[in-house]
Amino acid sequence: MTPTSLILSAACQTLQASDSLGRNLTIRRINALDRLRLLKAAGPELSQNDAWLNMAILAFSVTEINGTPRVTPANERQIEAIVSELGDGGLQAVADALSEADDARSLLDGTPEGNAEGTPI
Repeated sequence: MTPTSLILSAACQTLQASDSLGRNLTIRRINALDRLRLLKAAGPELSQNDAWLNMAILAFSVTEINGTPRVTPANERQIEAIVSELGDGGLQAVADALSEADDARSLLDGTPEGNAEGTPI
């Protein structure tokens, strides 16, 4: 596999999760371009609000709910609509799925958990 195909493959990778309402969510990790678009959609004031951005990132990561594709939001109202649709249960399911994927990736990559490499235990 070429380096380019590895990057493209990683960019297209999706995760599956179920929320407390039994909805099936398809999630993808956002990339640098997605973050730039999210900041543009948020506008200058909300771009400075970390709590709002953290929830928006979770909503921005959802590509399908129960097999129905979701359009990438382009403004504050669209982001808030997805957050409203997901609710607490959906947002928690997305956060858990991304966290589990990070944990699995660190195990596969051999990234040390918690302490920097070489730090005595």
